[in-house]
Amino acid sequence: MNIQLPTQRELQKELTRLKNYIDPDCIELDEDKPSMEITLAADSTGYALQTGDNSFTGPAYGFQHWAVVWLYSDSNCLDLAKDLIEQVKELASY
Repeated sequence: MNIQLPTQRELQKELTRLKNYIDPDCIELDEDKPSMEITLAADSTGYALQTGDNSFTGPAYGFQHWAVVWLYSDSNCLDLAKDLIEQVKELASY
C-alpha cells in the first residue's frame, strides 16, 4: 500500500514545536514527568498528526494506520519522528 507521510524533518519540527505545549500537570501513568501523547495516522489519501487522547475524536480518525508515542520535554524529536513513521510503514505493510 502506498501511504502519504510527512518527512522526518517536517515531523521533527512539529514535535519540537509541540514540546512548548506540554501541560506540566499531564503525567503519563508509567512515568513521573509531564508528557503529551502524539498520534500520527496515515493512508493513501494523506495523514494527520493529533495530540492528546486519541480514543474518541480528532483528526486521526478516518485514516487506516496509526502510530503513537509519548513526547517529553527532553525527547529527541528526530528519533520520535523516525519511530512514528516506521510504525505507520510497518502497519501499512500488512
